[in-house]
Amino acid sequence: MSKTTNKKTSNIKKDLVVGGHGEELVKNIFKLHKFQVEEPLDRSHDFRILFPPELQVEVKNDLYSQRSGNIALEVFNTKQNKASGVLASKTHVWCHIHYKDNAPLISFCITSDLLEYCNNIKPFRIIDSGGDNNSKMMLYKQDDFMDYFWTIEHKNLLIFSEENQALLRTLLCAAT
Repeated sequence: MSKTTNKKTSNIKKDLVVGGHGEELVKNIFKLHKFQVEEPLDRSHDFRILFPPELQVEVKNDLYSQRSGNIALEVFNTKQNKASGVLASKTHVWCHIHYKDNAPLISFCITSDLLEYCNNIKPFRIIDSGGDNNSKMMLYKQDDFMDYFWTIEHKNLLIFSEENQALLRTLLCAAT
């Protein structure tokens, strides 16, 4: 196995671990606020919330946002020449974890609203070959992104509150 293949395999494994941590964080927020969370039925989403009706959730853990101050939304796989990320998602809810001042923030979006945002709000920059040189990404400033979508700050991530429960319920109702 070549060094390039080893490095690529190592990056994929690391990405899966980082993504898994983000998924667990978001699952725990929903569970804490009394929502029933289940594993996915297939690879088209990260987990399901059994909220009449069942809703599929996608979680993105954007570690690079801490250094860049940006939100990166993948929209196209340049190696496979097909839509990916936001443009390919069939989920109901998109949770984007980003970081500011070394603390996680989670922006909760109805996936169709996020798609509309991408179609109507011009990114400040487009990266043609990001990630492992296989993804086209749209970059938005964190603060601008947070103006559009409900964001839980790090200090409130794992604290039950009736206000957060009501906001999550409103989000899920709007996603149906």
